[in-house]
Amino acid sequence: MILAIVQARMSSTRLPGKVLLPLAGRPMLYRQLQRVGRSRTVGKLVVATSDHPSDDRLAGEVAGWGWECFRGSLIDVLDRYYRCMVHYQADYVVRITADCPLIDPAIIDATVGLLLQTGADYASADAMHSWPDGMDVSVLTRAAVERSWRDASDPAEREHMIKYIENRPDQFSWQVYRNPGRLPWPGLRLSVDTAGDYRLVAAIFDCLHSDDRCFSYGDIINLLQRCPELLDSGRFGQA
Repeated sequence: MILAIVQARMSSTRLPGKVLLPLAGRPMLYRQLQRVGRSRTVGKLVVATSDHPSDDRLAGEVAGWGWECFRGSLIDVLDRYYRCMVHYQADYVVRITADCPLIDPAIIDATVGLLLQTGADYASADAMHSWPDGMDVSVLTRAAVERSWRDASDPAEREHMIKYIENRPDQFSWQVYRNPGRLPWPGLRLSVDTAGDYRLVAAIFDCLHSDDRCFSYGDIINLLQRCPELLDSGRFGQA
């Protein structure tokens, strides 16, 4: 079973509570879960948040929306992912962070397909190189997650659950799903880390969101090419 885990918390340092900021009339995380849920390869979708009291409200919101929420360590995110994977008896884990509400389910499916086709330990969309930041997705085998959880001792590799693998390219087989097109604006950010990021993403949702269809990465780029003034709302991540 392929398990998509959206990693979320309320205690973001630069934009606290951002996961519940509104996008097209609903919380940002809600909109992201709608989009991830359109994936054709994901068998189960779960939010993984912390068991810290600061995330009690988030867990309650997710349950109220009808999605499942798994709670674990605030700091040891690798342990949170591992225990979530074991709980749901997943064979593969799709890692998505809650600061990427514009993630395209087609990119998720292509990255999953690349891993399954090649038999790699790990596959990722090439965010910040051929894709803009915000299209980030990683897919890992159960064995890769288990080994990372068992052997990682560096605090940074426990907090950022794919760092153990990325730091050891000679020990894990790794595939990269690259953007088949050209990135029109180097440095374009479609993730939400700052107030500027949020303004841009909110503007995109206001222009493109529809309950009838899931707008694509291509739709986003076409919109920004037609309406480049929208980029001024975000200024590529400036506050």
